[in-house]
Amino acid sequence: MTGNTQRENNLIRAYIIISATLLVLIKTVQIMHAGRVINVCMFTAIAVNTAVTAYFYLRCGRTIEDRNSNLIAYGLFATFVADLFATLFARGFNSTPYIIGISCFCVVEIIYAAYLRAGRATVILRVAVIAAVLIILRAAGMFKTGIALGLINIILVMANVLDAWVIRRFDAPMLFRIGIALFCACDLSIAIRTVTSGGIHQAAAFVVWIFYVPAQLLITLAYVSCCSNKRD
Repeated sequence: MTGNTQRENNLIRAYIIISATLLVLIKTVQIMHAGRVINVCMFTAIAVNTAVTAYFYLRCGRTIEDRNSNLIAYGLFATFVADLFATLFARGFNSTPYIIGISCFCVVEIIYAAYLRAGRATVILRVAVIAAVLIILRAAGMFKTGIALGLINIILVMANVLDAWVIRRFDAPMLFRIGIALFCACDLSIAIRTVTSGGIHQAAAFVVWIFYVPAQLLITLAYVSCCSNKRD
């Protein structure tokens, strides 16, 4: 058991170092305007998250006391699929891969809502706000699938932040709570980047992955913590 624990500790240390290195590489490539290379670097960061999650899920997923914690892993696996399309394959907000990717991100937030045991009030809030936004988009003649799904995703993640930090029907680990807040900051940065230009656009574009990589790192570490603390 000691050997396994030491190996896992070394894995986590390596994971944190690799994630930090990839974030620096992503920002460096972004500054250099290296085109599609940056998308590969971004997706690599998510692939590393997924590999670490899969390792702990396969070792501990069937034995942890609170199976609800496995929903974090399912959300991270869905994030991998989302980024596969939205980051690696997408060629713009209206491309089919992007539509698939952002749809998967909505699924991610639904999984996290289930993990947080969202109550009736916030579920109704989600539905009501989404319905209102879609009606407004339609009435304004601005309805496009990519935009609609992006707004739905933001609504879902903001509701998850509300559930994680304010309502707290379920006492999620602090790592997860910080991670979901950073996830929300990432999505809001994407929204600002989409609707602005000039300096604000550039600033929003620059911080997207500064929020996103730590968000996924912390959510992954939250799952690792659940696995470590709740083994039979």
